[in-house]
Amino acid sequence: MMDVNAGSPKLLQLIGFPHPATWPQGLIIAINALAAEWTLIHDQTAAPDADEYRPHNSWLDSLFRCLDRALYGRADSATLTAKLESVPPAGPLDTATTLLAYTATGAKQQALLRKQAILYIEYEGLALGHINDAARDRLAIPGATLAAKVWSTDGYNAQLLFHGELDMDHRSLCKSTTLIAAKVPALLRGALARQALPTAAGLPQPRATQAPRSATHLFLRLLRAIIKKLLWRDQWRLEIFTHTEDSPTQARFSHVIAPPASDFWADPFLVKIKNRLWLVFEALPFSTGKGNISAMELTPDGQPKSAPQIVLDEPWHLSYPFLFTENEQTYMIPDASMSRQLYLYRCGDDPLNWEKLAPLISDQSLADATLIRYQNKLWMFASHGDRGASMDDTLHIYMADQLTGPWKAHSLNPVKIDARSSRPAGNMWISKDGNLHRVAQDCSTVYGGATVCTRIVKLSETEFEEEIVQAWGSEYNTASTPWHTFNQLDGIQVIDRLQISSRYRS
Repeated sequence: MMDVNAGSPKLLQLIGFPHPATWPQGLIIAINALAAEWTLIHDQTAAPDADEYRPHNSWLDSLFRCLDRALYGRADSATLTAKLESVPPAGPLDTATTLLAYTATGAKQQALLRKQAILYIEYEGLALGHINDAARDRLAIPGATLAAKVWSTDGYNAQLLFHGELDMDHRSLCKSTTLIAAKVPALLRGALARQALPTAAGLPQPRATQAPRSATHLFLRLLRAIIKKLLWRDQWRLEIFTHTEDSPTQARFSHVIAPPASDFWADPFLVKIKNRLWLVFEALPFSTGKGNISAMELTPDGQPKSAPQIVLDEPWHLSYPFLFTENEQTYMIPDASMSRQLYLYRCGDDPLNWEKLAPLISDQSLADATLIRYQNKLWMFASHGDRGASMDDTLHIYMADQLTGPWKAHSLNPVKIDARSSRPAGNMWISKDGNLHRVAQDCSTVYGGATVCTRIVKLSETEFEEEIVQAWGSEYNTASTPWHTFNQLDGIQVIDRLQISSRYRS
C-alpha cells in the first residue's frame, strides 16, 4: 500500500483569471478538477487578461454544437463547485503555493511584478480558458491529439516543463472538452515534478498536423456516429498467430477464437501451468456491460481445448487480466479501475481458481497495470485517470522490491501523457540485446485503434525515457481494424481485434 498523493502543494493561486461568472464550461470543469487536489485562491488584485480568440460562428457549426450537446453534453454541463478564496494571503506566500496564470502575457507581467516564477498552460497555443476552442480545431482529424504545454516564466525567459498529447473523443466536442479539462491536474503534477530539473522532459513523438475540419465534416461525422450507435456495436474477438523463435515479428495468422453474439472477448493473456497452456481474457456480456475474467485451455498450437469458464467476477468491471509468474507461483492483477483499487490475486492449481490477496494501491484509478522484474526491482506501468479524465493517455510508474509492496510512485509521475503510446497493451520483455520493451495502445484516433512498441531508454527512480520502435509487428499490425492487446508465449501470439456487429443479430 502507499500514499500516492503525498507531497502535493497546499495552495494554488489563480492569477489574471476573469470573473468566475464569465468562465466557459471547459474552464469550469478544469477548476473543479483542480479544487479536488489544491486549495484555490482567486487573486482578483491582478487584472483579467484579454480574450482575443474568436470561435467559429457559422450556422452549421452552431447546429453541430447543439446536436453534440444534446447527445454528449451531460458531462459538459458543469457548474462551479470549487471553493475560491477571493482574497490573496497577506505577506509572503507559503512555499507550497503554486502560482498559475491565465495567459502567457499575464504570467510574464506578474512574474516581473512579483519577482518569482509563475506557471501557465497553453492548449494549441491558446490560453487555459480556450479548451473548447482548441479542441474544436483538432476534432475529427485522424490521429490528432491535443497539445497541452505547461510553462514556467520568470518574466524574461519561459521554460517548457511538461508537454502532453491529450486524448480526444473525435465524435464529440462536448466529450473532448470534458476529457481535456479534467486532465489539468495531471498536467500540473507533471510540471511540478519537473520544476527543479535543469531541462524539460523529452517531448512526445512528432504529431499529426492538419487543417481543422469544417463544420460540415463535423456535422456529418456526428450523424454517422449516431446511426452507427443505433444499428451496430463493437465486438472484440481473439486471433491466434504462430511464430518461430528466430522470427517472432514474422508471425503467421492461424485462426480466430470468436465469442458468441451476446459477448465480446478482449485483453488476452497466455500462461503455462503444469505443461498446460491457458488463455485468460476479459469477457463482457452486452446485456450487463460489466466484464469478468474468463479462461480456456489451449492445445500447444493454440486451438481451444476447453469451453471458456468465468474464473473471476467482482461487483465492479474487470478487464486486462495481467498474469505474472514468480517463484513458480502465478498471480493476476486485473484492471479494476472502477473500484479505485488495484488488487492482487493468486492462482491455485490452474487458472480456474483464484484467491484474492490484497490491494496493492488504493484510492487511485489505474488501468492495465503491467509488471516486469528489471535490474533487481519490480516495475509497474499503468494508465492513470483522474475523475472525469481519460484513462488512455496518461502513464504512471511504480516500483517495489517484492510483489506485495510497498509500492512507491515514480518521482516524475505522470511520466508521460500521450494518447499515441501511453496505455499498456500487454507484457513487457527484455530483448536479447538487454533492452526493455513494452507494447502500448495508440488511442489517438479511437480507443484501441492500434498498438505500438517502445524501447525504454532510461528507467530509474528519478528518470524515464522511451522511444517508438518503428519496424515492429507483423501482418496484424498493419490491418485496418483496431486492436489493443498483444501477448506471446512458446511460439503462440494472441491479439484482440475489433469487429462491428449488428445490434439485432441473434
